[in-house]
Amino acid sequence: MVINAAGAACTGVTLVIVLISKFVEGAWVMILLVPALLALFHGVHAHYLAVGREVASDQPLDAQNLEPPVVLLPMRGWSAITRKALRLALQLSPDIYALHIAADEKAMVALEDGWERLVRQPAKEANLTPPKLIVIYSPFRQIYSPLKQVVADLQRAHPRRDIAVIIPELIGTRWYHYVLHNQTGTVIEAYLRLSGLRRVIVINVPWYLSNA
Repeated sequence: MVINAAGAACTGVTLVIVLISKFVEGAWVMILLVPALLALFHGVHAHYLAVGREVASDQPLDAQNLEPPVVLLPMRGWSAITRKALRLALQLSPDIYALHIAADEKAMVALEDGWERLVRQPAKEANLTPPKLIVIYSPFRQIYSPLKQVVADLQRAHPRRDIAVIIPELIGTRWYHYVLHNQTGTVIEAYLRLSGLRRVIVINVPWYLSNA
């Protein structure tokens, strides 16, 4: 044991001498890096433990007092993509709101005038509650602030229900599709997830582009 202790002491002294002699030549980087990495690894491990404790549960499924979510569908205008997204919305809930942020007054009026024929009448004929249209005029087409405000208003109006935001999204099948088309749906999804709004469920409805 004495020999082991003496060996350890000699090794430690040698290490200190080497570090001091090489400190100016760059050894200080390792002196700082090694403790920093150890602290990082400890922090990551502690995070995983905390997340595990937070999501762990032995409680059974709560199947009482279930209500369908309130559905919000942001849309550019009427299109095949909007029609597909509304079909999904009608399967999820009787309470559907379609949000259109208009920068063009003529397009806004045309959408409002066509809503009865394109949406309300078909829904009534199928004995379904027609989706409601929310139109916000924004000449500079500010999307994110009005969207967040509408979601917050729906949460206040329905404090016990989730808000399901359906986002129609173009999915490219060619590399140049991602260059020619913006990724608004992806940005909206990221914005909602980072906005701090709770009880918000984001549902993507893909529309796959043709090979053209």
